[in-house]
Amino acid sequence: MRTVPDSSRVRVGLVPYFLVEIRGDSHRVMGLLAKAGMQALSDPSPAGRWRVSARLAADDAAHAADRVGSALGDEQFTIGDVRAED
Repeated sequence: MRTVPDSSRVRVGLVPYFLVEIRGDSHRVMGLLAKAGMQALSDPSPAGRWRVSARLAADDAAHAADRVGSALGDEQFTIGDVRAED
C-alpha cells in the first residue's frame, strides 16, 4: 500500500511569475514566444496597437528579462517593464 506524505511536512518551493512587456511587431513577438514555449498575453493599447507581454516563471525579474531576450534572438524588439504577476 502506498502512503501519501502529510502535506504539512512537505515543503514546496514556489517560483514567482513575471510579466515582461515587449515592444515591436506583435505578431512576430507572439510567434517567437510560442516557439520558445512561453505564454504570450496581448491587449490593445490606447493608441490602437497591440501590447504583448510574456508570462513566465523565473527566480527574479532580471532572469525573466534575460530569458525573453534569448527567445527573441537578434531581432529588433524592445523589452519594456518587467513586473511580478499579482
